[in-house]
Amino acid sequence: MYVIDTATNAVVSWYPLNGVLPSTIAAFPWSAPVVTGVEPSSGPVTGGNTVTVTGNRLNKATITFGAAGPASGVSCTTTSCSATAPPGPLGVVDLQLSTPGGTVAAGQYTHLPVPVVTSVSPSSGPVAGGTTVTITGTDLEDATEVTFGPGRRATDLVCTATSCSVTAPAGPAGTVHVQVISPTGTSATNDADRYTYLPPPVVTAIHPDRGPTTGGTTVTITGTNLADATAITFGPGNTATDVSCTATSCTAVAPPGTGTVQVRVTTAGGTSGSAQYTYNDSPVVTAVSPNAGPAAGGNTVTITGTNLAGATGITFGSGNNATDVSCTAILCTAVAPAGNAGDVHVQVTTPGGTSATSDADRYTYVSAPTVTAVSPNTGPLAGGNTVTITGTDLAGASITFGSGTNATDVSCTATSCTAVAPPGNAGDVHVQATTIGGTSATSVDNQYTYVPVPTVTAVTPDAGPTAGGNTVTITGTDLAGATAVTFGSGNNGTDVSCTATLCTAVAPAGSAGEVHVQVTTPGGTSATSDADRYTYVSAPTVTAVSPNAGPLAGGNTVTITGTDLAGATITFGSGNNATDVSCTATSCTAVAPTGNAGDVHVQATTIGGTSATSVDNQYTYVPVPTVTAVTPDAGPTAGGNTVTITGTDLAGATAVTFGSGNNGTDVSCTATLCTAVAPAGSAGEVHVQVTTPGGTSATSDADRYTYVSAPTVTAVSPNAGPLAGGNTVTITGTDLAGATITFGSGNNAHRRVLHHHLLHRCRSDRKRWRRSRASHHARRNQRHQRRQPVHLRAGACGDRDPPRRWPRSRR
Repeated sequence: MYVIDTATNAVVSWYPLNGVLPSTIAAFPWSAPVVTGVEPSSGPVTGGNTVTVTGNRLNKATITFGAAGPASGVSCTTTSCSATAPPGPLGVVDLQLSTPGGTVAAGQYTHLPVPVVTSVSPSSGPVAGGTTVTITGTDLEDATEVTFGPGRRATDLVCTATSCSVTAPAGPAGTVHVQVISPTGTSATNDADRYTYLPPPVVTAIHPDRGPTTGGTTVTITGTNLADATAITFGPGNTATDVSCTATSCTAVAPPGTGTVQVRVTTAGGTSGSAQYTYNDSPVVTAVSPNAGPAAGGNTVTITGTNLAGATGITFGSGNNATDVSCTAILCTAVAPAGNAGDVHVQVTTPGGTSATSDADRYTYVSAPTVTAVSPNTGPLAGGNTVTITGTDLAGASITFGSGTNATDVSCTATSCTAVAPPGNAGDVHVQATTIGGTSATSVDNQYTYVPVPTVTAVTPDAGPTAGGNTVTITGTDLAGATAVTFGSGNNGTDVSCTATLCTAVAPAGSAGEVHVQVTTPGGTSATSDADRYTYVSAPTVTAVSPNAGPLAGGNTVTITGTDLAGATITFGSGNNATDVSCTATSCTAVAPTGNAGDVHVQATTIGGTSATSVDNQYTYVPVPTVTAVTPDAGPTAGGNTVTITGTDLAGATAVTFGSGNNGTDVSCTATLCTAVAPAGSAGEVHVQVTTPGGTSATSDADRYTYVSAPTVTAVSPNAGPLAGGNTVTITGTDLAGATITFGSGNNAHRRVLHHHLLHRCRSDRKRWRRSRASHHARRNQRHQRRQPVHLRAGACGDRDPPRRWPRSRR
């Protein structure tokens, strides 16, 4: 049964027939429903469309679409139900409506095919619409409309079963579904039916905004809504190539053209407004100045030519971009980049293109010079000296000695320069070479020292031999590094060694006289002054030595004659110095030193050297002579008799004395024997001494000599006798011992026995003689005297020569 609200006459509830109702509720039994119509009577096989069933007593109805099954979303009143048709098989199905009052046939419903969209082309278009769009799909032939998003109907609809052509309506930017509507239904949305309303592209910038008339320039167009551009034009109909776009940027290769044109971007959203692009003539480079520079770059170069304005790049060789580029139509300045040594082309790139290479645009990268040696590496403060600089890449260099101090007279090859050093301050500087390639680096190899001019304050010794060879010490300042020490102009000393304040040098040979000693260093040559005077002194000569012999013990004064002897020292043989030397220029006196027997040279040594040896300066050391015998060893006081002296080292005797100071005459000596005429002397014994340059012989018994007085005859008795002689005569007198008697000239008396008193006197004389003789020879004669009587003979007693005193037969 069902329950009716009596106020509204609406069925508010129902209960089973066997149910029990409250007493306040009116209840009535169900009646069968009545269906009067179904609208629509067909729909898509996909279902989903709303179907309205009209009739009576439809409350609580369910609706079934045949084999397709029950509808969904059923909502009924007493007279009407609405329901959503279920999907079903293509074709006609029976509709049934059921209520609690029963089930009735509601008529037939046909499932029709629904249009399906599989593609939309183009899939985008401008928000203004107007784009002809082709929709591809199935079951499109009965399409009554096509929508681009809700409520936006396309126009110009023409369909076949698989395709529709429409004109897109205007729409807001964004993506919508394109749906085809036909009596059977509306195509379901899917990814394939998407259509995007695109805003028109906007171009905000173009770069570069100019390029060559030949085209080929890659241009970047910046803006919005540029994605999927279909064309970029440089003037009407002049389409760019190689177009690639994002939403905000496009790149494209400009086509050939002339003049200024409008660049437009066309997308599905439309065509942009324009940006200007100018076709320029290609640049031409006619000169590069300077046309060379350092490999390190960094120098400013001026490029002259045409069509240079707006340059976008200047290259020094392929891909090697300059910096700080600034150009007018005919001139550019740019800072050269670093590069490798050698020639490159300087090319200017503008929007009009890149300049062609030619000889006019050549630029040479030059390696920076290096300085590996400086010779000499020192010089005077005043400069002016020529210096050789060795290194690499020096051609065309300028040379500096320290910061900014330029050398003059510079001449360079690739590996060597000569230059005149400028003035400078004392100390070290770097010598640097500057070329187009740059400036050489500093190092110890290119140091140069400015040296003050040396001064000479003293020369020791200040004199020396003309032969040179003596070591001289020069004192002064700034002498270190001396290259020469001269003794007079151009006369160089040798073995020069210097510190800052002192030099030693071996003096060269020179002419006698004064010269200036000058020191030359890289700083210059010392000025002359009294302090640097040096005197060359001629070597002394010895032309005579007197005496030219002397004793081994020395001590004798010798006179040396020669030249240039002033101030000399005297030697008797090597290193044997005389004493008490006193010299003038031509003569010296000296006390001879001790020496060994033999010849030596007497040499004089002065500042001028040592005299040469020669026969003229020989001096003989002579041993002291000795006397071993004197024959005869007695003689008359009147002298005049020849005496033979035997001994050693007698040669060259200068005197034979018979007693002190009593010189013999006619002295003639060999080494072992002298003969001399005895001088007069007083009766008695003396020593016979021989004096040679070696000295005077020492006295000894062997050199005794006795002066005997001459005999006198005071009486002859008898004093007459026969002519025949034969008679004995007694002669009385003095000093008759040993006498011979003559009666007239040469008339000798016979030997006779002397008178007793004569014999006594001779014997007295002989006693004295025996006491003075020690030789064996004398003792033998004494023995003869004792045995025999004395006879008179010439020279008896006064002769004092025992061997001659007695006849040989009686000895």
